[in-house]
Amino acid sequence: MRWLAALALAACAGRAPATLRGTPAPELAAIDLAGHPVRLAAYRGHPVVLDFWDSTCEPCLRALPALAALADRVAIVSITSEPPSAALRAFVTAHAMRWVVASDRADATADAFHIAAYPTYVLVDPAGTIVCARCTLGAIEGQLAPDQRYSRRDGQR
Repeated sequence: MRWLAALALAACAGRAPATLRGTPAPELAAIDLAGHPVRLAAYRGHPVVLDFWDSTCEPCLRALPALAALADRVAIVSITSEPPSAALRAFVTAHAMRWVVASDRADATADAFHIAAYPTYVLVDPAGTIVCARCTLGAIEGQLAPDQRYSRRDGQR
């Protein structure tokens, strides 16, 4: 199964670089683990980090503690092409992913954001504009106000 994911990522590597910075973020075509649609509009007024990842991606796993620390400061939506299954829910629980995890089974969201590899992070500002595409978690930290705080109650999902 890992070779299949590696093959899929290699096939994506030929895509043209994204020129998304400064443009309105495309709407998400993903569902959360309970089967509800996840919409960027629900986070309007708050910065959002979109985390494109896969549970078999080692760099994605190494980034989880940094994402957990970031989750107190900004809304995070982790988007995977994996189906919303019991195995994925168990993975999310085991890794204390206390932010929204969404499934993009048709890769429509990944395609809209020109995702070529995992992990890829996209920072969307409170107005819904892409501030940083293919940025590092450190670059995202640098874009946030020092006293920036986020409560999951602030966003709808």
